[in-house]
Amino acid sequence: MNIREDFKRANELKFRGDYKEALEIYERHFRENPESFKFKDKENYAWILYRVNVQTFKDEEDFYGSAEFITQLVPQKDMNVSKNCVYTTAVFSVLNQLNDDNDYFSMIPWLDKINPELLDEKPYRKYNRINKSKRERFYQYASRAYYKTGDYDACIEVSTHALESLNSFRDDLDIWLKRNIGMSLKGSGKFKESLPYLLEVIKVKHDWYIYRDIAEVYCMLKRPLDALEYCCPVVLSDVSDYSKINIYYLIYRILKGFNEKQALKHAQYFYLLKKEKGYRIPEDIENLGIDETRLDKLQLKGEITEIWQEYKFRDIEPSHGTVVKFIEEKNYGFIRPEKGKTLFFHASEFKGDTIYVGQKVKFYTQQAFDRSKKRESLNAVYIRAE
Repeated sequence: MNIREDFKRANELKFRGDYKEALEIYERHFRENPESFKFKDKENYAWILYRVNVQTFKDEEDFYGSAEFITQLVPQKDMNVSKNCVYTTAVFSVLNQLNDDNDYFSMIPWLDKINPELLDEKPYRKYNRINKSKRERFYQYASRAYYKTGDYDACIEVSTHALESLNSFRDDLDIWLKRNIGMSLKGSGKFKESLPYLLEVIKVKHDWYIYRDIAEVYCMLKRPLDALEYCCPVVLSDVSDYSKINIYYLIYRILKGFNEKQALKHAQYFYLLKKEKGYRIPEDIENLGIDETRLDKLQLKGEITEIWQEYKFRDIEPSHGTVVKFIEEKNYGFIRPEKGKTLFFHASEFKGDTIYVGQKVKFYTQQAFDRSKKRESLNAVYIRAE
């Protein structure tokens, strides 16, 4: 049987889904007579190799080795012209895996294998969801990988090019590209230049760490009052204190120049969190001589929360009303304000010893989401007895 007949048989096996036997035929001929392979033969070989070793991650050596071999076997096609490209499909399989593993350093050489201009910008549907195009995903991966590996100049360059060249952005990709630019400028010590990008991000995204990033930039720009404004939502966020541990150290550094008492509380809480986790404690905190045996962590946390709640509502006039219902076993109730509709409150928002129906209170309001009614609502927060 000659090589053409063998390849015909291999393609019949491929059509039937018997990829392993088809792969054996191509591998044998490539070992013995690689110069006899035409472009279409190489492409068929590459697709079969992809199906067997790359499409499903089973063996690490086979997965990465086969993907690498595919990039040597065939070139990258222009996907604006050609619908399928095994080169691109194999490289993105690797990039997807490395991204899932947060292995950003290993992503760089694979990103270098891709010419983004040959990637299409057409989104695709999978599991009833519209997903990013290959070109969008390339820029997403490249921007993140360069930022995470500390190559800030490359991150700024590729992110800026993406913002200028992409026609549309899914899943707020443009916002995350701007954040990566802002954080890269911040990492390069260009704090003033980073600020506009981060302030652009915060208009859309309200994650606690974005507020933290802006607070740190304002601190470096020696604008402490602006920094405190952005520290507030971080401290009052629901995220674990261990995740946002460094915000307490930042606040200590900001406050120690003009409010020593409050600064010390944040330093003490930061110290307790660090000590509890066995983390290294900065020298300036160690030098404070904090005696942990005299501190109550929960009490300290409550005092700090109180400071920031007062700060949050400092320029807002409180509302007044009456507690009309309180369900003690469920820790929530309702307040009828002097004006407007009855408001829900959680017992944790009450700053006093007891809650009872008929109690006169002053409070503030905050946007919330009523899950039972599946709509936006207004809750009473930071409630005090009058």
